[in-house]
Amino acid sequence: MTTALATPTTLERIKELSSQIEEISNANIELSSDIMALKAKALERARSITTIEDDDEEKMGVAILAEVDGALRGVEASRLELKSPLTALGKIIDGLAKTYSKELEPEKARIGKVLGSFQAEKRRKAEEAERARLAEFQKAEDERRKAAAANDKPAQEAAAAKVEAIVSAEPIKATKVEGTITRTTLKYRVLDMNALFAARPDLCEILDVKSKVNVAIAVNRNIPGLEVWEESSTTTRR
Repeated sequence: MTTALATPTTLERIKELSSQIEEISNANIELSSDIMALKAKALERARSITTIEDDDEEKMGVAILAEVDGALRGVEASRLELKSPLTALGKIIDGLAKTYSKELEPEKARIGKVLGSFQAEKRRKAEEAERARLAEFQKAEDERRKAAAANDKPAQEAAAAKVEAIVSAEPIKATKVEGTITRTTLKYRVLDMNALFAARPDLCEILDVKSKVNVAIAVNRNIPGLEVWEESSTTTRR
């Protein structure tokens, strides 16, 4: 991403953070010997605590726990301090990308649904035509068998020609623009909460209800109180 999306104030902040990041990247970042010694000492003292038998050992355990916790908090504070320019810069970049994408994302979703609906209808028509072709094949095959049983050679040859023509034809399939992917998902809305609760009370829980409904309608779409439909959306391959 270029900085073309950034305001002058944002650009100044980016330059400032970039300078800090450059300083950090040029520095020799490593754990100092003092820090490693502190860790070794904390580990040694921590490993000495296995059980607590009396009040004195309890006090010692608390003190060692505080020592270990202090070592952990110290390294965490250093980590956050060193990462802060990177984190701040990342947030600025994320914000710019979000602003840029704000109006484009809904349009992408909208066009995907329009295309998906069209392609779903095209598939439906193709499947319907293919079923009709197969039915025509079955009809011609039945005619051929009846003509053969009746020893009606002309009718048998005519029916056989029909069968051959249907079999040799390509199966009817919906065409699709190359480079697109269409996904179809089930959508739902509650029409009657009382009917839904009477039929499936488990789908009326407040927590995690959406995933339960999705699992349920994948098996059975005829649930009282629910309207269920398919929604297709198309995306392009990257």
